[in-house]
Amino acid sequence: MATDGGFIHVTQTVMGLPAGAPTILALQEYGCDNVADICMLRDPTDLDALEYTSINDNGDTESLPLPGAKLAMIRAFIHFVRYKHSIGEPIDVSDCRTIDKDEFNAYRVSSHFRPESSPSAVSTAASTTTSHAHQSDTLKDWQKGVKRDLSQFPTIRDVKDWDKFQLEFESTAKAQGVGDVLNPNYQPTTTEDRALLAVKNEFMYSVLVKCIKYDQGR
Repeated sequence: MATDGGFIHVTQTVMGLPAGAPTILALQEYGCDNVADICMLRDPTDLDALEYTSINDNGDTESLPLPGAKLAMIRAFIHFVRYKHSIGEPIDVSDCRTIDKDEFNAYRVSSHFRPESSPSAVSTAASTTTSHAHQSDTLKDWQKGVKRDLSQFPTIRDVKDWDKFQLEFESTAKAQGVGDVLNPNYQPTTTEDRALLAVKNEFMYSVLVKCIKYDQGR
């Protein structure tokens, strides 16, 4: 079965699985050879049906279920894709090689990931603040404006480089329309502005997780 580059990036880079890992084998044996196929596994019964073929000590082949932790990782990724769509940063499932591993891991341990909810309902679980005004004109205009790109933000690995990092970080934030988050004096006055600031905060949280590389900053 031919496997596309996006599938390889998501399973091996984002999820951190080695080539030929049981999770990858189970997905491929189920018929998933691209990221869109993974995202279609929304029903719990679909995930429970994932099995991989292994050879036992007697040399016989047998089908084994995936461990719960691996099923949880697949479920988290599906939720992550839905979550990104809900905050106006949709992932192009035809080319997923820009998905950042640190951002995915930050999402998995955040309050935004609610495994008990169905992936189709992720947009309502993303934020109680944004759920009431997500379709506002203000939010729509911002989503359609300057493209947000985590890769454009600088990284810092040593605290002695803080001044340079701060200057570049603030400049990039302003250019991408999220400078309000860094302004301690900014106070949104309308419901729409508060909803927009909540979405910006979620994006900037992902940015900080990716950019701060020294232990003291985490």
